[in-house]
Amino acid sequence: MNMQSSDTARHPLRGLTRSLTDRKIGFRIGAGFLLMLALLVMVAATGYFGFNTTRIGFETYAAISTSTLKVEQIERNFITMQRNVLTFVQNGDDVSEKNVRQLHKILQAKRKSRLPNKKSHYESSSN
Repeated sequence: MNMQSSDTARHPLRGLTRSLTDRKIGFRIGAGFLLMLALLVMVAATGYFGFNTTRIGFETYAAISTSTLKVEQIERNFITMQRNVLTFVQNGDDVSEKNVRQLHKILQAKRKSRLPNKKSHYESSSN
């Protein structure tokens, strides 16, 4: 039985290492350099795609956070308006009525600035 074939059967990488040891030193250094370069490119690509995914996640988070803050502000105004209405109903306080009307104007302005005018929307779509 041939010793080389039995070594290769037991250790499949032995044939690869033997073929590299038979080469000149310049070839081995070049092959090692190319291997390290390929690994560096793979790590860079992984980092790039990972940062890109992270950027998209933070942009989504920023949009959700901004929307949440706007909703909280509207909710706070609405609750304050409800409290002023309750105070007006209980006491007939003119200051509470003034505050309710002012908050109502603010909420209406925010609603109108967000929602397009339905009439103009339908007119532009029919043309």
